[in-house]
Amino acid sequence: GLFLSLGPCYSTQKVMIRALFLVVLFTLLVHGSYGQQDSAIRIPSTIGCGVGLFNVFDTPACLGDVEVVFYSHKKLWIFNPMGGILVANGTAMCLFAGISFPIRLARHLVIRLNFAPGYYVTFTGNNDLGFPLEFRTSLKLAWLFGNGSSLGLECSHISNAGLGSRNPGTETLTIAYEIPLAPRKQKKKQ
Repeated sequence: GLFLSLGPCYSTQKVMIRALFLVVLFTLLVHGSYGQQDSAIRIPSTIGCGVGLFNVFDTPACLGDVEVVFYSHKKLWIFNPMGGILVANGTAMCLFAGISFPIRLARHLVIRLNFAPGYYVTFTGNNDLGFPLEFRTSLKLAWLFGNGSSLGLECSHISNAGLGSRNPGTETLTIAYEIPLAPRKQKKKQ
């Protein structure tokens, strides 16, 4: 596949992908803070389920990343609380809780930025990330449907930020579907 043919360029690719991710994240946060009236949106509390790849840029990537995430509609300043669980191919698990920042790009198109510290454990020694405290940052591009549900593609990075003696980090690529926990109120016809 594509990733296997890139062989010896892994370390350079990882650095470039992480740098690009941070630049996009910073740009979107700055845009969101200046254009808050236009881009900040109200989304109901949702629960989402996603499936995808774990260790996207490593060999071998594991098909079998499963995530369940709760997003609250409540506000903490400009952020929404969120939390969830990630299970990686049955060999590792991460419980996380943090903040989310949704930005509306168009009527039905939303970017959601997430940051969450979490407890990470490996069951088999595979996918060991070097420390039980890991930080999950993610960027999700989603299509909003009229009923409040959404379908999106999410890329996340999990790392211990150098707290452990090892910090291999990993990336996931997930397709996620979110459903609202309360139905949207219909506008009354006059």
